[in-house]
Amino acid sequence: MRNIFLKLTLILGLSIFASGTSNAQSDSLYIHPGVRNYGYVIMPGGDTVAGYILNLNLWNNQMMTIYFTDLVNGGKGTKYRAKELLGYKVGPREYEQLKFAGLYSPYKYNFFLRKISGAIDYYTWYYNNDVNTLLGTDVVLTEASDARLINEADLWTQLIGRTENGEIIEFGSMKFKHHFDKHMSRLVEDDPELAEKIRKKEEGYHFENLEKIIQEYNSWKSSR
Repeated sequence: MRNIFLKLTLILGLSIFASGTSNAQSDSLYIHPGVRNYGYVIMPGGDTVAGYILNLNLWNNQMMTIYFTDLVNGGKGTKYRAKELLGYKVGPREYEQLKFAGLYSPYKYNFFLRKISGAIDYYTWYYNNDVNTLLGTDVVLTEASDARLINEADLWTQLIGRTENGEIIEFGSMKFKHHFDKHMSRLVEDDPELAEKIRKKEEGYHFENLEKIIQEYNSWKSSR
């Protein structure tokens, strides 16, 4: 599954306990809610089907997606839940199925927004502290316009990682966050120089530098 996403990114080139910070959504990943965008879905066998994907919002995108064969014509589209696909891409947002329940999700399988691919995959899960303000998890096409009601800037983030052996890491957990030097250095211990910088709490190697550290480790790993 990891290889499928790495190959698709290169070949198709289509244009990924909480952290305690509100969502600062990157401009490069922003797309209007309730609008179809070019993308693809990845079927259970690994085949990809290109088409147009309805971008709901950062919350609802994690439980389901709606696929269309064209950009503007009407029709019901095809709705997929996370348990039915290996993943999908809508515009610049790449989602992967993980068997992990993000905060406030009632489902065993969910789509996680992939931010970094490599030896450590890095994902962000979006949620709201007040779950009652979120739309239902089962949006039907006739209600898709309601996707615009969620202000994505008000969503919070849960930071998730996955190692090469498939282990899921909750980077934002209190255990990991409060003892970052211990847990993160152990996670990258095969890179002694990087692990030592984290253990010594050098400038630029703290919890708030998590994304940079993962990118540095992945670069080192890919060069071996």
